[in-house]
Amino acid sequence: MYLPHATSLRMSDLGYQNNAQDGLDIRYNDLESYTRSLISATETPYGPYEEIGVEVDGEWRQLNANIIQIENEYYAPVRPKRVANSGEKPSRALLDRGVEYIEIRALDLDPYAYSGIDARTVYFLDVFTVFCLLEDSPPVTDEDQARFTMNQARVVKSGRSASTLIETDAGSTPLVDIAKTLLEKMRDVAQLMDDDAGIDAHTEAVDQQLAKVLDPEKTPAARMLSDMAQRSERFSDIALRMSNEHRERGIAADIDPSRLALFTKQVEESLALQQQLEAADDSADLAFGDYLSAYFAR
Repeated sequence: MYLPHATSLRMSDLGYQNNAQDGLDIRYNDLESYTRSLISATETPYGPYEEIGVEVDGEWRQLNANIIQIENEYYAPVRPKRVANSGEKPSRALLDRGVEYIEIRALDLDPYAYSGIDARTVYFLDVFTVFCLLEDSPPVTDEDQARFTMNQARVVKSGRSASTLIETDAGSTPLVDIAKTLLEKMRDVAQLMDDDAGIDAHTEAVDQQLAKVLDPEKTPAARMLSDMAQRSERFSDIALRMSNEHRERGIAADIDPSRLALFTKQVEESLALQQQLEAADDSADLAFGDYLSAYFAR
């Protein structure tokens, strides 16, 4: 069961999605509107959740009946983040102290990579984020948002098809042309980053992505389908086989004694800190409902 030209069904309406959030109008034009719209979603009741009930006959079925029950439930490909203090809501941390880092969430694990992601992909993400920082970014309109949503749906379901079109201000344009143009612009940024670091890794990473655009058979989705066909394996079989191979490689790998000692020390310190936090936690005696009320009141 698959779509012949899909790239990542996990990112489609067949994957890890929450239809209740489809109507949310949360944008990244500025931090104030982003956080305020996110807070509003956590305070807006959602009918189907209300029908489930929150606390029924002493059983907690959900935290509340709002569209987003806690802010971290917002399923966005990218989210601005700030490390929150204990008991502090993420939106409050952002409003008070600004963006500390960007969380990129729309990454599939690479089953072919020992650690789930390889170095070249990380180099490409570095280029991509710097490119986004430098590129002009006008405010997103209602029409823009609708177009972006439609374009993503097309890419994840048919991104490997040469006939796939992307909607732009200028009208329908082949996805291949859009991707080539963007990657060529990114290559200029990659070259600057390589010149500064004295390496070639950033431009090589962009070139690797360009090769996938020019030949979709080089994409991870196509590679997986090809391996499944050649080996007559189901997806679950090939995924389990590769997982076991990575596991055996990890077990067999040598680790530097000083690094092992560092990790052991960090484990001990973490467990000790956990005990301190739990000993000082005055919420342990609260009923769950009282704890929730106190948290959301903040």
